[in-house]
Amino acid sequence: MISNEIQDKFWILNQLPLGIFILDQDMRIQFWNRIMHDWTEMDQKQVLGQSLLHLYPEIDQPRFVPRIRAVLDGGPPAVFSSHLHECFIRISTRDGDTRQQNTTVVPVRIKIKASSCRLALVTIQDVTELNRRIIEHRKVRDQVVEELNKRKVIEERLRREKSFVSKVLDTVDALVVLLDKEGKLLHFNRACERLSGYSFAELQSTNIGAQLISPRDTDYLEFFFSKNLQDMPVHHENFWVTKSWEKKLIAWSNCILDDEDGNPEYVLGTGIDITEQRRMQERIEHMAMHDGLTGLPNRNLLQDRLEVAIAGSSRTGKKIGLLFLDLDGFKAINDNYGHKSGDELLKEVSRRLKQTVRASDTIARFGGDEFVVLLPDINSLQDAKKVAQNISREVSQPYSIQSCEHKLGVSIGISIYPDDAHNPEDLLRLADMAMYRVKKGSNQSECPR
Repeated sequence: MISNEIQDKFWILNQLPLGIFILDQDMRIQFWNRIMHDWTEMDQKQVLGQSLLHLYPEIDQPRFVPRIRAVLDGGPPAVFSSHLHECFIRISTRDGDTRQQNTTVVPVRIKIKASSCRLALVTIQDVTELNRRIIEHRKVRDQVVEELNKRKVIEERLRREKSFVSKVLDTVDALVVLLDKEGKLLHFNRACERLSGYSFAELQSTNIGAQLISPRDTDYLEFFFSKNLQDMPVHHENFWVTKSWEKKLIAWSNCILDDEDGNPEYVLGTGIDITEQRRMQERIEHMAMHDGLTGLPNRNLLQDRLEVAIAGSSRTGKKIGLLFLDLDGFKAINDNYGHKSGDELLKEVSRRLKQTVRASDTIARFGGDEFVVLLPDINSLQDAKKVAQNISREVSQPYSIQSCEHKLGVSIGISIYPDDAHNPEDLLRLADMAMYRVKKGSNQSECPR
């Protein structure tokens, strides 16, 4: 039977972490690999010889069938992405969700009993979520490791199938590199070429740190290669510098491959570009700790820095000053000229505050027209009062609003660590109370005592 011939020729496809099946000219299934079995819970006995359109009627659409038949007629490969074409065939995860897929259909010509036979090789890659992709990449790595460890037994067969396996690996989105124990590049798949801008021919047998690795990471990796791969991390991150001088952050999973005597000989690495994910994470972390209007630290970051300052003060014996500011006259300007003018006024106040204090001090927007200034490493209350006077003088300078000059006042309450309180909450509360006493009185600033 034709399917038996195909099983013998394409058995290695059972070792790859991709859903793969083969169609004949009548679009009947002639090969169904292990991954397809796992995904669909249908084994080869159930599907071999069955029409693909019978098993999956949803494929019988103009967007799919004509392109598959064109491939079977020797046409160019067809690529279907779930983002553009919905799902090629509906396969569910264990949670019942539909797997997101990238599907490639390529023509394959083989000889069976001296006659040429044209088939279609269908490869389905699960791209449902990043964690599942990582698992797939590890499966690729493990399969490559297994093949390399058995190379003495199946060396002749691997030579015949090397070109075919390389083409399959080139369809995987994961970065796959193989290095010898000196760090020289032995394998560099298409995903690596696309990301780096370098071809494998340009980098083959060169030290990977010479052109790809960011200088700050080179010494880190060279240390492990100088130690004969001892303690090489299983997981690590480093920056690649592309041919166009872009920096890409890569998350790697590494595996050491031993020679027949058990000595480390190769490093097989599979990686994922996480540059955009890390940038997004950093943006989210910044938003969580900073005021969206002024860019100043918010309450959360102020709390963290105040706790750090208290811990440092306990070691050095220095004092900490906390200034609680409330703008006088801001509400009238905001009401009369609108929120846009009010926002611009707050940004100008923030700029003036930053010019008034030291680089080691922290200015935080506490909410509305309230600000808090953290002064670590001061000697006395007088140091804090001097800063308060400078702030009051700077903030009270005229502001231009819609071609008119306006003035603001500022009420400032002061608390001192450890004289007034020993924890962030009490320091803030006492400075806030002192500020409200200033508003009711005539002083520009006041401390709790």
